[in-house]
Amino acid sequence: EQRMDELTQAQTQTEQRVGELTQAQKQTEQRMDELAQAQKQTEQRVDELAQAQKQTEQRVGELTQAQKRTEQRVDELAQAQKETQLELKLLVKVVKRQSDRLDVSIGRTLEIDFRDRLGSQLWRVLKQARLVTLAELADPLEAALDETELQDLSRADAIAAGLVEGKPAYVVAEVSSTADSNDVRRAARWARLFEKAGLHAMALVACDHISDRTHRFARSEEHTSELQSRQYL
Repeated sequence: EQRMDELTQAQTQTEQRVGELTQAQKQTEQRMDELAQAQKQTEQRVDELAQAQKQTEQRVGELTQAQKRTEQRVDELAQAQKETQLELKLLVKVVKRQSDRLDVSIGRTLEIDFRDRLGSQLWRVLKQARLVTLAELADPLEAALDETELQDLSRADAIAAGLVEGKPAYVVAEVSSTADSNDVRRAARWARLFEKAGLHAMALVACDHISDRTHRFARSEEHTSELQSRQYL
């Protein structure tokens, strides 16, 4: 009878243990289901991330392609800019040549007009004015000037001889469409060369236009003192 009680007690404990195992099994299965669900969600998230990565890579590829097109366009624009600059330089050269030719043409016209109207141009400062050549003044000039100075003097546009207060004098002229300080300097230099040769001379710049700055330069105390009796018209 005691043995039966022990068996009964053991059976009860076994059934209790089986119940616990059964419950544990259920919990394990439940946990497995949860893990399976979590795994499924993880896989779904991985798929979403993979899809997002694919979209990102696709977008990067599109941006890379767009960047290449932009760089190509920039290169094309840079090339076009170079061609435009080259064409502009050529155009500037053409315009400058045309401008230089026009200046030469205008200068020659002014020079001819000045020579033709010499008397009326100079009557206030030089009486009995007439055009002369360097050849007519060769003796005093060659005796006093070196070859470089003679070459420089040969560039004068016009030389007039006449009388100032009854005494022989000369006007050495630079003829220019628009006078600048260089024209003033040249005329003054030529007049000084005449003075060096013992020929009283006045420097003159004949022009259509002269800026206030150039006019002040020609009339400045410094240059007036340097040129003494020489005059700018």
